[in-house]
Amino acid sequence: MVGSASCRAHAKSALSHVPFEIATADDPYTAAVEVCRRPLAYRAMVLCMHSTYREELSIVTMLKQRFTHIDVYLSQTDGRAAATVDAMRRGADGLLADDGLHRFSELEHAQPQQPQSASVVTTAPAVATAPIAPPSAPVVDTRGDGNALDDMISGEAVLTAEELHALLHDQPTMPPSEHSEA
Repeated sequence: MVGSASCRAHAKSALSHVPFEIATADDPYTAAVEVCRRPLAYRAMVLCMHSTYREELSIVTMLKQRFTHIDVYLSQTDGRAAATVDAMRRGADGLLADDGLHRFSELEHAQPQQPQSASVVTTAPAVATAPIAPPSAPVVDTRGDGNALDDMISGEAVLTAEELHALLHDQPTMPPSEHSEA
């Protein structure tokens, strides 16, 4: 569960009936480091939208590309419509409401159909989802001892929070060319 203490308290109360063990993080960077450290320990992530900057929603894309078994749910979306749509486009799976977790596909089917008159035609804007890139290349053990996967899931941090933040936000810089002015 990712968000400030007050956001997490609300989400914990909504999940009180679900038999999950809940881990918490104050920001998406710390959460991403923890997921990278122990990827098989987590099945879902709840992002409190009031505590998440729109730029930090890249964690949804990262999770959906690298850890396809982790579902991403959004909570406290009131007043954050643009960020919620952005998270949906990045692959978020559903919402956390007061009565529990709801997948977006369930929400679409639960909305009542309005009868349309012959003279009025209404259309709803379609929400496009970004294609999910295929998983990264398999781990290749260059040492020959067969322990590359063991090293990855050994519990050691792959990246620090600062390194992950830099990777998610920094644009690659080009080395100076020989023709550039000093």
